[in-house]
Amino acid sequence: MPGIAAIIAVGLLVGYLIRRVEDARYGPSRTLVRMNANEPISDQHYIDGCFTNRPSLALKCRRIISEHCDFPEQFIHPDDRLIEDLRMW
Repeated sequence: MPGIAAIIAVGLLVGYLIRRVEDARYGPSRTLVRMNANEPISDQHYIDGCFTNRPSLALKCRRIISEHCDFPEQFIHPDDRLIEDLRMW
């Protein structure tokens, strides 16, 4: 069992270090630069671009992403990709 815990710990450490290297290489503000290039859109435009019959759920997800990434939700578009555009990994 201690071997498994050590492997998990090393995996988490490697993941953390990779993220730190990428932040140092590209800058932590890379996401903000990308998102600020977006035009701000209203909630209605966001809902119109989503493929859902539950607009309240789409807006709630948008709000959660906004809070997690720490930038205004008006700049989050329905076609933004979580990993490539928002760097949520």
